[in-house]
Amino acid sequence: MADFQPTIGIVTAMEKEALPFRLMLGEVPCRQVDDSFFDCGTLGGHQVALGWPNRTGTNATALLVKALLSEFPSIRTLFMVGIAGGVRHPTKQEVYLGDVVVGSPKSSVLEWDFTRYKGGELERSGHAYAPPDALFSAAVQRVYSNFRLHRKEWSDFQKHIAEVGEALAEYRRPDPATDVVHETVDGAEVVVQRKDPPDIPQVLLGTIASGNGVVKDAELRDKLRDMYLPDQRLLALEMESAGAADAAHGKARCMFVRGVCDYADAHKNKQWQEYAAATAAAFVRVLLEFVSGASPVVPVLPAREDRCQLHSPKVKTLGDVSLVTRHELGTRLGDDWHALAAHFGIEAHQVAAAAGGSQVHFVELALALVRLLAKRAVEMDTLREKLEAIHRNDLAHFLET
Repeated sequence: MADFQPTIGIVTAMEKEALPFRLMLGEVPCRQVDDSFFDCGTLGGHQVALGWPNRTGTNATALLVKALLSEFPSIRTLFMVGIAGGVRHPTKQEVYLGDVVVGSPKSSVLEWDFTRYKGGELERSGHAYAPPDALFSAAVQRVYSNFRLHRKEWSDFQKHIAEVGEALAEYRRPDPATDVVHETVDGAEVVVQRKDPPDIPQVLLGTIASGNGVVKDAELRDKLRDMYLPDQRLLALEMESAGAADAAHGKARCMFVRGVCDYADAHKNKQWQEYAAATAAAFVRVLLEFVSGASPVVPVLPAREDRCQLHSPKVKTLGDVSLVTRHELGTRLGDDWHALAAHFGIEAHQVAAAAGGSQVHFVELALALVRLLAKRAVEMDTLREKLEAIHRNDLAHFLET
């Protein structure tokens, strides 16, 4: 456990959402932090810390995220995973129970309950949160494309869902006949006639709206959907992601993944919750496996003597630090190299030239920036200050430990 430095954090709001992940992780050590517990293991080639609050509510989830990131400052990406109410777009995008909604790079999560009525109409008031983690957002796009081609990730997704259902009977897919949508026509409630749901859940990219209350009103759901068009394609409604994003701000980038368990209307029930939790967890696992397998640079943790070297009085500049530590710094800096370069007055074309061209992977660009900073003999104290300025406190802490 002393060498456990997870780069991935996974938080769910309920135990039923965490259970598929616990099954995937197997029996792993558990770390206590105040009144919270975190499973510590490896999933998809990444060290992962998993937790869920022992109380319900957005505040409890936010406090858990703060505890997680405080205990594990090495976490680079926080996944907020669980279930949500689905928002249909009948003319453009049908949504079915069990589908997985992933926050899009354009607008991943926004606060819906900061909207207000004006002149009888809903008016936007809340704000959208920072874009999600760039590396995993790019991976989502690639995995999504591979799904359409029925490549390995597609079969792995099905396999992971089936494995959860085989081990936990309540997580198996309910009868598709219970996937029913209602709408009001001329004051009367009718069942919507639509195509049968697909055998395998869809993965949809769009906006997730987060608020402090449960939505069980089809009229409100549809007004929210229409209010955010055409800028955002609202696909899911839930309660916890906004609080998690607030708690993670400046410490980790976020990814939001939700399984659709109902349609946020008066017929909302719990029948599909476990299956939706399983589909969301299965997609996260596929994503982690893809990034681990596709990464052009395998992160290497500095050896103990390299970490001790950071405390040596001889280490005053980045050039004094070992190559292993500089390699780890660049790998973990990733797509934030742009922001750090700007703080040092280094142009993007200079970094691209050092990397051998602008078309290389952004991790290579980050490593090139680190090499430039080392050549410039940037002082360690200055580097830590600049990392904190771009909200990479995890790397500033890394250079202190």
